[in-house]
Amino acid sequence: MDETTPPPEPADEVPDDDEAQPDEEPAGPADPDDWVPL
Repeated sequence: MDETTPPPEPADEVPDDDEAQPDEEPAGPADPDDWVPL
């Protein structure tokens, strides 16, 4: 049963996503093409 259930390791990555929030900022400028039509 444990083999089917993933370890809590992925859960640790969840908090990392919060820290990755700033990563989303750089993604904004990378999407300037989308703002071009605006």
